[in-house]
Amino acid sequence: MKIETKHIIVLAIVGAVVAYLLWKRGVFTKVVTKVTGTGDDTDTGDADSPSSLDYILEHIAFTNAERTKINAVYNHAMNDKTFYQYLIANANEKGYSFGQMVVLNAIWSLYTQNNSWVAGPNGETSYGWKLQQKVLQLNGQSL
Repeated sequence: MKIETKHIIVLAIVGAVVAYLLWKRGVFTKVVTKVTGTGDDTDTGDADSPSSLDYILEHIAFTNAERTKINAVYNHAMNDKTFYQYLIANANEKGYSFGQMVVLNAIWSLYTQNNSWVAGPNGETSYGWKLQQKVLQLNGQSL
């Protein structure tokens, strides 16, 4: 079976049109959001930046429940623009990165009740606060 030149041209044009349409829909773009608090974080973060979500998850031994909650907060932010903007605004206000704010928010929601710390897996009510401190200390910060 011999492919004619006109078939190759038609396939090239169709491929170009498909690529253009995918490009217009944003399939090939990556959303990058700079946070003015630390200025070095994107949606998932630079794995070399101590304030990025990737770095935090790699360098702190979170429990499975904590990792699940962190992922849930991150996914909620990525799927809900209002919640995403809320996290960004809080991060900017406090001088934290988006990644830090995701983790701090997850820890807060896991280990507080009525705005008071509750016991963590080790039975101490200071567990959540200390865990938040670990997150911030990776980047030389504190609450």
